[in-house]
This record gives sequence, structure tokens and C-alpha cells, in this order.
Amino acid sequence: MTLVKIFKQTHNCLLPMGVTSENVAHCFTVSRQEQDQAAVDSHRKAIVVIAAGRFKDEIIPVATKVMCNSFAVFTDNV
Repeated sequence: MTLVKIFKQTHNCLLPMGVTSENVAHCFTVSRQEQDQAAVDSHRKAIVVIAAGRFKDEIIPVATKVMCNSFAVFTDNV
């Protein structure tokens, strides 16, 4: 397979999220408001199940460094 063919196959995978959401809206007739509401609902559900400890075996800490301070992040800021 040539690099040109590979690029053509992966081109849509390299789009920014904003462009991707517009493509989803167009292809699947989903409004921006529906997408936003789905995102809000998903985050609300995540907060509940994370607080209940239901993902404790799936969420692992990620070590990171900001400036000179190293620390572990256990969950997103929800």
C-alpha cells in the first residue's frame, strides 16, 4: 500500500473535533444542540458512576509534570 493510499484512508481521522462534529451533524442529521445535550448527559452519567466507584478498576492514574511539579491525575476535573 502506498503512502498516498494510507493518507487517503486516514485523512478523516486527523480532523479537529469541531470539524468532526460538523461532519457527524451533516451525515447523521444530528443537530448541534442534540450533540451538546448528548455530551452533557454523558458527563453527568460519568460523574455519578465515578463517584460510586464503578470505574475504579478501569481508571488508572496518569503521571504528569507541570512546570517543575510532578503529580498523578486520577480522574478528569468533573
